[in-house]
Amino acid sequence: MWRVAAGAAVVLFLAGVAAGCGGAAHRTASPPPVTAVDEPLPHHVKAQLDSMIGLDRTKGADLTGSFMCVVPATSTKVKKCTAAELVAGRANQLRYQAAVAPAQGQEPRTVAALRLPDGFRELLIAWWSPSGLLCMSAARVSGGTLNPPFGPCVVAGERAAGYPENALSPRCRAVCLSAGLESVAGADAYYLAGIVPPSATALRVTVGGGDVTTYPLRGPLLLGTGSRVFMTTLGARNWRRIELLRGKTVVATETMLPKMAAFEDCEDKYKGDLAKLRACSAKAEAAAGP
Repeated sequence: MWRVAAGAAVVLFLAGVAAGCGGAAHRTASPPPVTAVDEPLPHHVKAQLDSMIGLDRTKGADLTGSFMCVVPATSTKVKKCTAAELVAGRANQLRYQAAVAPAQGQEPRTVAALRLPDGFRELLIAWWSPSGLLCMSAARVSGGTLNPPFGPCVVAGERAAGYPENALSPRCRAVCLSAGLESVAGADAYYLAGIVPPSATALRVTVGGGDVTTYPLRGPLLLGTGSRVFMTTLGARNWRRIELLRGKTVVATETMLPKMAAFEDCEDKYKGDLAKLRACSAKAEAAAGP
């Protein structure tokens, strides 16, 4: 069974909003209302997770048509996989699934929850892989959607399968946080969920447009990991930079890849104008770098 040690009490309000340089807001938030839980997964969440990590498939079944072979990102033509590539791709898929599957006797459990408006919750799910690495996912109960697995086991699984580095998958160095989009009280909102080092005192998050929020780290500790749970909603814009603080010292920084940030900037600016969004996205795609 998963157990999470209780952290300090949490409160719901934001404090200390102030104007920053260039019109960007700088604010300090009260610790997000994250609580420790130990619960089985909701049925619809379990079904999605089983599908993502291959637990819903019959052992030994011929599933060679259920995936695609890896095509170089520079390819401009649709490539049909050869029989040999399908076999190799299936082998890679099985290696990945073996790396992220629950260990013998393990079961993915809900280990923490973030209270959302209207009685909804954001859930953090965790389990151990056969190699003893932590796997996680985040479920948005409001929309019934599950985020893809992330964590040290996923990093190891991608390497074992020979997959190219996925820019959307956290590398889980100093921080191990997954970002996603949810609908909260009828409005779309980005969120972060995962774990951070227990010695850190705050997380400073810069979102698209430049607004900055500093979150004191008071979440529960995930036993068996030596890490602290962190979950929060970010609002209408996704993160661009995450800084881990110990006191006033920045001890680690994660920055969104420039090309990915450019695409998200396009979406933020031209969400309601398809023609301008396409033009902006094409310009971002043509830019050099990752």
